[in-house]
Amino acid sequence: MGRRSACRTACVVVLLGLGGACADGGGGAADDAADAAVTDTAVAGSDAGEVSDGTSPEDVADTAASDVDVADAADGVDTADTADTADIAEDAADVAEVDDAEDAAADVAEVDAAEDAADVAEVDDAEDAAADVAEVDDAEDAADTEVGEEQLVVTTGPQGRVRLYEDAALAEFISEVTVVRAPSKSECVLFVHAQGPSFAVAGTVTVGGAVVAGPGGLSSAVSIPRENGSNQYFYFGAVFPKNDTYTVDLTISGNGTFAALPTRTYRPPAAATVAITSPTPPTGGDPATLAASEDLAITWQIPSGDLTDHHILFALSFVQGDLGTEGELYCNFPLAAGAATVPEVLLSELARRTGAPAGGLLDIAAGDGDILFVGNTLYVVLVTRPPDSASYPASTWATLQ
Repeated sequence: MGRRSACRTACVVVLLGLGGACADGGGGAADDAADAAVTDTAVAGSDAGEVSDGTSPEDVADTAASDVDVADAADGVDTADTADTADIAEDAADVAEVDDAEDAAADVAEVDAAEDAADVAEVDDAEDAAADVAEVDDAEDAADTEVGEEQLVVTTGPQGRVRLYEDAALAEFISEVTVVRAPSKSECVLFVHAQGPSFAVAGTVTVGGAVVAGPGGLSSAVSIPRENGSNQYFYFGAVFPKNDTYTVDLTISGNGTFAALPTRTYRPPAAATVAITSPTPPTGGDPATLAASEDLAITWQIPSGDLTDHHILFALSFVQGDLGTEGELYCNFPLAAGAATVPEVLLSELARRTGAPAGGLLDIAAGDGDILFVGNTLYVVLVTRPPDSASYPASTWATLQ
């Protein structure tokens, strides 16, 4: 009930409560007055104009008139009640309208909330989809560097390669290459760089050691001259004799880019040629064909004598495909083993990073060497005697596919 209706009801109670009683639904005091008038009239008729208590007919008439006035007053109060009731109804309607409006607003809010929830769900779905795509991308990236259970290790950094031959010493340095290794095949390493790289300066490269004192080798330690135009290091002349009697030392001073290589000692290949029994060299000028999808098995006849510091060196160098990159794969196997495997995981990675089919130079030689890191600098060193350290033809053209 509204505040205005409550006030009006209180006023009605005051108006009708003259005798301490409130109007009831049948008229209350006014009805009693009317009943008294009827009774008095009947008595007057039976007693020839006077009632039994001595009241005159005129008094009876006045009483009746007064009773009628009271009844009229009662009727007036009933009309006010009706007006109040209408006001209450209007208030109730107003409340109902407010309630309906609030309900409608609540319904709209519910719809808005549902739409917002749908929007959030769509966003969540989109985010979930993006996350799924990211997971797929991560899986594909992992697949790029994982074969079977072998997880490849990929790093970047400077790289230097030194080749010491019976009659020459060569060195090239590149400021940054991508290096790929298979932890289970630590005797091998793969690195890739842009085709036609710009060679860098790595300080002073010095060759010397016990070979200086022996016949047929260096007359003194030599710092390999650097060609100013290309930054390649070249020395042509006797380096070691055609035997493994005297060792040869290599030292690289390094600089801000390339780590210094402390003096390393290597043993040149023996005088006798090592017979390579597989793979079979190509004939008729055809290139050797290497399958990137399988291991490459290499076998050789183990020579007699002390094989300490003697190795079979595998080199697949200057490999280029159609991706604008150049790759090189080197392995260093103990000569006493008689057999070795160039892993498929690195052959396939070389093909993938250069663009198969790719072509390069294949060498399988006897001698000594290193595949080592000094800090983040990768150094590859080969000490051999082409073409007769081993029976496989030197610098054989090969395709990787």
